[in-house]
Amino acid sequence: MSDIFGVIFFNFITLNDNIGTQSIGCFILEFCIILIVTVVATLGLAFLLSKIKHHIKFIPIILMMVLIYAVAKVYHLPALIFILLFDIFLGNLDELKANKFIQKPPPNVLNKEVHKFKELTIEIAFLGRTLFFLLFGYLIEVKELLNTETITWTLGICS
Repeated sequence: MSDIFGVIFFNFITLNDNIGTQSIGCFILEFCIILIVTVVATLGLAFLLSKIKHHIKFIPIILMMVLIYAVAKVYHLPALIFILLFDIFLGNLDELKANKFIQKPPPNVLNKEVHKFKELTIEIAFLGRTLFFLLFGYLIEVKELLNTETITWTLGICS
């Protein structure tokens, strides 16, 4: 969570030349808009997750999440809040069973689907990290690894 809030704070600082009541007011408005979008999208995606009976159901939901994230970024909304709240919702379904909105998609069916969804996203994240490090290793030149200036910067950053 600290990473998400850190990125949001960093974006707020870098996107605003002058930080004052107007910029803070705009940020609060953007935050409220993304909260509304998050609630609607989370309930919609949870409903889809429990109702789609086709064997291909998780990729469309992941693509919908990416689409919501991309649209939020276009409108300079704090899109990471959507990802955070959606994940908190899916991760805490057991605690939310008493809520009437959660009863519409049956929580026991939703729990089973969320478990499958979690396994799929873990595998996709592993694939993404693997490809990143594969490309990273491919693009690094060996002479740069032995460069004393690079080693000095690396030691300074890592210590």
